[in-house]
Amino acid sequence: MNFFKKRLVPYGFLLAVAIISIWIFYPSPFKFTTGIDAIFHLNRIREIDHALANHNSISMLYSFDSFANVGTAVQQFYPNKMLIVFGWLHLITNNFIVSIFLGLIFYSFVGLIVSYECWLAYNDNRKQALVFSLVFNLSIYHGLQLLWSFDLGQWLAMLWLPIIFLGAHEILEKNRYRGSLIVAVGLLLISATHILSAVLSAVVLFAIWLGYVFFDRKQIISKTLKCILAFFLIIIGNLQFIIYYHQLGSFIEQPYEFLLEEFTVDYNQLVLISTKNSMHQSSLGLFFIFVIVFYLLNFRKATKRTHVLMTILVIITIITSNYIPWALFNKTPISIIQFPNRFYALATLFVAIIFTEMWATITENQKASKQKRTYIYLIMAILFMQFGSELVTRVHVESKSTTIKNEEQNSSAWIIQNRQPEDLFLKKLNSRNVDFNLNMIVHSGNIIDYWPKKSVYFKQSILEQKILSNNNMAYYISNPIQKNNMISFSVHSQYKNRKLDLPILNYKNQYEMYVNGSKIDYTESNRGTVEFVTPSNNVTVTLLPKHLKSNQLLMLLYYFEVLLLLIGIFFTDKINRKFGQYKSL
Repeated sequence: MNFFKKRLVPYGFLLAVAIISIWIFYPSPFKFTTGIDAIFHLNRIREIDHALANHNSISMLYSFDSFANVGTAVQQFYPNKMLIVFGWLHLITNNFIVSIFLGLIFYSFVGLIVSYECWLAYNDNRKQALVFSLVFNLSIYHGLQLLWSFDLGQWLAMLWLPIIFLGAHEILEKNRYRGSLIVAVGLLLISATHILSAVLSAVVLFAIWLGYVFFDRKQIISKTLKCILAFFLIIIGNLQFIIYYHQLGSFIEQPYEFLLEEFTVDYNQLVLISTKNSMHQSSLGLFFIFVIVFYLLNFRKATKRTHVLMTILVIITIITSNYIPWALFNKTPISIIQFPNRFYALATLFVAIIFTEMWATITENQKASKQKRTYIYLIMAILFMQFGSELVTRVHVESKSTTIKNEEQNSSAWIIQNRQPEDLFLKKLNSRNVDFNLNMIVHSGNIIDYWPKKSVYFKQSILEQKILSNNNMAYYISNPIQKNNMISFSVHSQYKNRKLDLPILNYKNQYEMYVNGSKIDYTESNRGTVEFVTPSNNVTVTLLPKHLKSNQLLMLLYYFEVLLLLIGIFFTDKINRKFGQYKSL
């Protein structure tokens, strides 16, 4: 009965919430309306689909079924571990759009459970856990990431933020080693989907630790060692990305760096936008306004903890405003964050934490029953308005979106040569037109993200799949196909013993090359692509990614470490509950 009350009923409710919330965004599981970054992320998922179907490892995956099919390394630099769920669902349903719909429901449900369980571990109050889970996961900013932006990486990353909060609480408030394990798990899960979110979360955690160094030094050395342990565990789990980025970080074209100051607002404007509770602009919504107003009205009654949490929230929101001279950081490594308002994700977490504690204060106040009812009605109204905002945004998106004609799948070369660039924002995709329109990413600016810098200048000829050769005509007989971790294709050359410059990106000779079954050497062309000397007019070429086994082992290390950490958290929790050894564990 205890399990039924504490888990089964809440989980059933949260599953219903997950289904309804995704249905509001996408009312038909067979049609998908694109957000700003949808084509980019759907290409990533499409590549994972093909990898699973063709037995390719995602640990060392170059894109020959997406992103113009020229072997870009986007899967190495933009974490793809969480996308495998969409791939599995596609294998089951055999419908790409349906697999996206079901995958979003799955992750939405997981996110709701994660928030619920984190609050239970923090406070062991089921009602508060449900409130926290709903307020955080149904927040305006989280919804905007999915519907309007379809920034799938950041949307998924936000699901794991409560784990970090719980771990930080365990370390800094209770000085427990299990806090190190929890922080490590949280940041490893975030880094498995969005590196920038992991970095920003680590920065905020570091700032909070500094606050303890200056204002609460009790057991600070022991707490610091636990923070270092968490950092060490995170580094181990991310060795694959760290090594790869160290080798090629300066070699590749980084994502476009916007002017940071253009994505900040005046603090008063942030408050005003939040009152609109709209998903058309980045904001923190009405819960942010409620938290501020309630805090100011009850300032003298607020606990020390509430003051600390509000201070953190205000500092984070100030960082996102134009009170910070962001223009000074445009030409620095900080500019890689692209948008200062990315910090809204962490601000949303603290809004949910503070709001839940205020909810507890209201509902546990037995003396002021009339005031209590008023606040509860107000909170229910805000929750209703959250769903209302989602509905209004969805209706607005649907009214602006247009249906794309069902066209047969064409190669990126054909699209480049025959189609004019078009904006794929707010377009309706279905299972019949999705392949063609995903290939239209060749007209998008972010197609060159993570390309070798040398290749960017030659973008047009590479995307047109042109094989270059001096005083010679050469072309693909069969286009590159990636199966069983091998890329195979055939090429015709008018003359023998000529250099052929292939439209396949070269990341410091990342392949072993076999031509007609014989291993040969190749070089980097002037386009930054693969170039070799053809021994005959018609050749069959096979490319094998180097370091495949070492990358597979590093990916297994990641999964093995997360599993061990979860087991460690589970058993330390069991020991704590049985023996009450909270200080030592």
